[in-house]
Amino acid sequence: MSELTLEKIEPIEEAFARLREAPLDAAGGQNILIYKNASMRTCDFRPEELNPTSLYVLEDHLDSLRSLREQLIQKYRIDILRFSSILHVRTPDGVLIGIAPPFVEVYEEIVQVVPREGDRVPPPRSVIKVPVLKDGIHRAWIAREEGIPLCCVLVSGATGDYLPYA
Repeated sequence: MSELTLEKIEPIEEAFARLREAPLDAAGGQNILIYKNASMRTCDFRPEELNPTSLYVLEDHLDSLRSLREQLIQKYRIDILRFSSILHVRTPDGVLIGIAPPFVEVYEEIVQVVPREGDRVPPPRSVIKVPVLKDGIHRAWIAREEGIPLCCVLVSGATGDYLPYA
């Protein structure tokens, strides 16, 4: 990978403010702000604690991210598996890209235990909270290989009418 230039490190709170005002994509022109009142923070997860929305990774993408990670660690001492801000990076061909931490959203799932003959009476329906890795599967893969926790953006309390994609 050719050399990159770090142009800006943006505080994560600024990105959170933008996310609260970002409308849902493909909403038919409606202004649906699913994250308007959501709780947002950064926190660490072990990759195996997360439920990915993708069941595969691409080897060439892993290679690119490994190279990007190595370059940013060597030049700027920033690890893309362990940072909690937004990086604005200029590519050798002049394109400015943003790099955010992996994105985890907690959504609620209603579950009910169906008893079999001889079972005790099960509890009533329950709501469980499921942490879903919506973006960052390749970085999670690398963190799992490295045996280290992954710093992620964690969002909970989004509008429940629009569940994370699967």
